[in-house]
Amino acid sequence: MALADIKKKIEGEAQREAEEILERAEEKKRQIALKTQEEIDSLERASAERLKKEEKEIFRRREIVADLDVKKIELGVRRSLIERTYDEALRALAAVPKAKYIAFMTSLLENAQPEEKDVLLLATEERHLDQAWLDGFNQKKGMSVTLGDRRVAASGGFVLQRGKVDINCTLEMLVRSVQEEIEAEVVQRLFPS
Repeated sequence: MALADIKKKIEGEAQREAEEILERAEEKKRQIALKTQEEIDSLERASAERLKKEEKEIFRRREIVADLDVKKIELGVRRSLIERTYDEALRALAAVPKAKYIAFMTSLLENAQPEEKDVLLLATEERHLDQAWLDGFNQKKGMSVTLGDRRVAASGGFVLQRGKVDINCTLEMLVRSVQEEIEAEVVQRLFPS
């Protein structure tokens, strides 16, 4: 056999072998693509089934969260209305006729049982109590409570200072102390079930 024939035979065999390798590679590629597509289809079906199963739970959870948000808003509105009720009570106390107001504040001061060295601080928005009122109280009770030169932040009333102890008789403190006692009743009247 001539060298050219041997070379031709080797090239032919190499060509066939290369074609077989390519065919096997193509077949393997098709099998991998088919298997990959089957896995993709399987994952999509599993995801769709899981979503279908979890969809109700997702909507249930969203409904729960929405209900909680509504209740939170409702509670805020109720709290705001209750606060407005007490603010209105505070305004009503401040608007009591002067004679009744002074009698009420005098009674509060008597119940605080002032002592000689006590200092009375008026509220910043106090309109009826003044030095003349305190002088009248002192003269009637034989006391010498002094009027402080600073005021406390409140819409009316006073704070009686006894050393390091303050007896708060401001309108805000009076409303707050009553609020704690009657809040359940106020809520029931504002929001009957």
